[in-house]
Amino acid sequence: MTQVRGKFTLITGTMFVKKSLWLLDQIKQAKKNGTYYLCISTTKHEIKSRASEFVVPAAQISPDDPIELQDLLKTCYQEHGEYPEIVFIDEVQFIHPSGIRVLDWMLSEGINIVAAGLTYDFRHQIFPIIQDIFKYQILSAHLEHAMKCQICNDKEATHNQRLLYGQPNTTGPLIALDGDVYTYEARCGDCYQS
Repeated sequence: MTQVRGKFTLITGTMFVKKSLWLLDQIKQAKKNGTYYLCISTTKHEIKSRASEFVVPAAQISPDDPIELQDLLKTCYQEHGEYPEIVFIDEVQFIHPSGIRVLDWMLSEGINIVAAGLTYDFRHQIFPIIQDIFKYQILSAHLEHAMKCQICNDKEATHNQRLLYGQPNTTGPLIALDGDVYTYEARCGDCYQS
């Protein structure tokens, strides 16, 4: 990996632990401070949270083409004469594993990255890009915020259960947003069904 000059701040956990709300709070702070920043999402043209009415427009990048992010940053440089001080990334887990090279490049250019995303997919496999990000000296990782299982409401939720027509499902596309065809529940290991 290249020499790291930028800082990487990451929040991960199960679904519904308010990762996007935390990210929105970081964006509000950057805006208040007059920081030059860029918001990116791998799933939509905005960053929002179920727990807040605050919505931030975002550039949507293709998770399968991380070079798109690098090109976007180079355009920012051409237009402003500098890179954004901070790049906020929502749903970072969906970036293709080859995207680690783009993240390395960003850090080597002194760009700070503040990202939020899931640690594990619905099969309880760690997302490859998250595993690579954990290799960085992360400034602040808030792993697995305490959330109770949505089934037993007793133990900490550590798994993302995908449901298809209300039944546990461990097949299908890796990227399937909540509420489309699939729904999700945050469950403890005992209540998770593989």
